[in-house]
Amino acid sequence: MADGAASRLLRVSKNAIPLLGVSAKTISAGSESIDVTTDEDVGFRTLLGVAGVETLDISGSGVTKDEILRQLALTGGSKLLTDITIEYPPVGTQTTGDEIAGDFYFNSFNETGGGSDGAIEFDFSMQSSGAWTLTPGI
Repeated sequence: MADGAASRLLRVSKNAIPLLGVSAKTISAGSESIDVTTDEDVGFRTLLGVAGVETLDISGSGVTKDEILRQLALTGGSKLLTDITIEYPPVGTQTTGDEIAGDFYFNSFNETGGGSDGAIEFDFSMQSSGAWTLTPGI
């Protein structure tokens, strides 16, 4: 049986402070292709070997435990957040966990309440702005 890790150990933080209440997380990386097809390609698409735009998106949801995300979404000013970190959990004995760090634009936030348990739930999404760094675990 392969070693694995619990998804609850994947953390999204701002200024080294975990965003509380986040229970579901999605991280999506993308690379837009550059089409360089010409007539000489006899009808087959040819793509350049480098990406046009690299993207990294973070989305998540959970139960509201503090007001950090609400304050980030509803206060005026820039929605460009610096010092966002994604910490991957350790997996068995192979790694102590990878870390991605960079600046992200906080582009959506939704809150809902009134369910049978009375909890206020949220979901959010962020998009990368500029380069990010991946620091591999040991």
